[in-house]
Amino acid sequence: MERVSPTASARRDPLARLGIHGLAAREAAYGYGIVGVVYLFLAAFVFGPMILAFYVSLTRWDALSPIAQAHFVGLKNYVDLALDQRFRFALWHDFEFAVKSYAGQIGLGLILALIVNSIHRFRALARFITFSPFILPIVATSILFTIMMNPVWGTFNEFLRFFGVAPGQWLSDTSTAMNSVVLTIIWKYAGYYMILFITALLGVPQEYYDAAHIDGAGPLQSFRYITWPTIRPAFLFISVINVIGNLQVFTPVFIMTGGGPDRATEVAVLLMYNTAFTDFRYSVANGMAVILFFIILLLTVFQMRVLRQGDAET
Repeated sequence: MERVSPTASARRDPLARLGIHGLAAREAAYGYGIVGVVYLFLAAFVFGPMILAFYVSLTRWDALSPIAQAHFVGLKNYVDLALDQRFRFALWHDFEFAVKSYAGQIGLGLILALIVNSIHRFRALARFITFSPFILPIVATSILFTIMMNPVWGTFNEFLRFFGVAPGQWLSDTSTAMNSVVLTIIWKYAGYYMILFITALLGVPQEYYDAAHIDGAGPLQSFRYITWPTIRPAFLFISVINVIGNLQVFTPVFIMTGGGPDRATEVAVLLMYNTAFTDFRYSVANGMAVILFFIILLLTVFQMRVLRQGDAET
């Protein structure tokens, strides 16, 4: 068996070649190496594109010519966006969609979690049935609901006619189109949030409920003084990811309405898409993305402060 000399072994060890021999130094080097890879990944695929997007938003560029030919215009794109009524309406539609979806997804998800968590028989089946819409791809879900909401032969209108109710226009009416898209999103994601809430509810000790029951506390009092304070940290996480996701909605709106009718459902990301890839105003689209990023960032910080302040008070 061939023996490897210490000198040859040191040559094969990159840390030894760098003069790192001690155990503590080697552990620190490996740790910094792992962290360095993570930071390199973030720099290359997160912060790098963000900086590039901000730079592009300060130029006039159509994405068809080399970026070196982009003409620097400063804050002109942001000034134009501030005066652009269409962009303001798109942001308003974003907030409308986010608020309605937030109430439906989180509210229904929490109610379903409390119901499913309280039953003892067929609990696994109830979880599966409620969670199954989340398994479907969002594209398939959007196409399915578009078919069912057809004003002529759609399933929803046939159901209304069966009970003698006047059929609706759903996606074809400016007053109902946004609510129809929101209904689709609630149906798809309520089960997902139910699972998140159930996971949080499993962390509430049963002894607390038993003690509250002995003291004569009802369901509402148990929820207020036991369930809610315990699941509040989980609610913060759920609330943040919900708002971030809803303010970036694109696929269901793109498939179901295309922003119509009469731009009643045109949200910010859909307007970015059309601005960049239809109008070839790539710089303006990047400006929209930067504005939406800071709006989401501010709302996220606001939610964290409000909910954490509630934690401190309780």
